[in-house]
Amino acid sequence: MPDKPAHTLDLRHMQCPFTIMELGKSLEKASSGDLIEVLLDGRSAFDEIGLWCLKTGNVLEETPEAGASEGGEYRTYVRKP
Repeated sequence: MPDKPAHTLDLRHMQCPFTIMELGKSLEKASSGDLIEVLLDGRSAFDEIGLWCLKTGNVLEETPEAGASEGGEYRTYVRKP
């Protein structure tokens, strides 16, 4: 796991575009270098966050824990540049 997240954002039970909107709001409040842990429950939301990071310059952290857990939930980390 990367360094300790500044904030955990639980976006389970949300669908795009609301997941992206909530992540964007959270990152607006974050300081440069802050790491946000993001909890999701769908593969499409997980993929959308990766694409959104590419477009916005935010950094999707690659970790062994990123991706689907046994329960079908996803955990990933986004860092504000």
